[in-house]
Amino acid sequence: MLSFLAIIALSAAVVHSAPFTEYEYWKISHPGVLVTTEINWQGAKRYFPDVLHSSGSGCISILAYSDVANKVSSFGPDIGAECWLYTDDGCVSGPNSQPFGPIFNPGVSDMTAWTNSMYLNNQTGENALRNFNDKVASFRCINPATNPKDTALRA
Repeated sequence: MLSFLAIIALSAAVVHSAPFTEYEYWKISHPGVLVTTEINWQGAKRYFPDVLHSSGSGCISILAYSDVANKVSSFGPDIGAECWLYTDDGCVSGPNSQPFGPIFNPGVSDMTAWTNSMYLNNQTGENALRNFNDKVASFRCINPATNPKDTALRA
């Protein structure tokens, strides 16, 4: 049985954790995204760092990376990122390319189980049910804490 002093010492250790390191602060404010080519985080892996500070429109093309292009089966943003996926390059949505999201940490480990059903009212014809496994061509992420009203991704 633990002595009274041992219990106090353990309690103090639990309550007083070390402050964030400079790297941990950087990581939270500069999240990345992990994609894999198989479900449940298996297969080829690619990490896209600092997705909130990507150049240009903020759209990241997966097609530029042959190891994961049109093969994404798991998608995992770090804490601090809200991401939307697109089946067309350039983060473009249209009648045949509805955005998929939002996706938050820990992400989606099995893209075969996720469809566009929550985004489309009419599930026939050109709006027929589609899943996103092996179809992601691009994605865009924002920080929901600093961009709570950013609706550009939800269009």
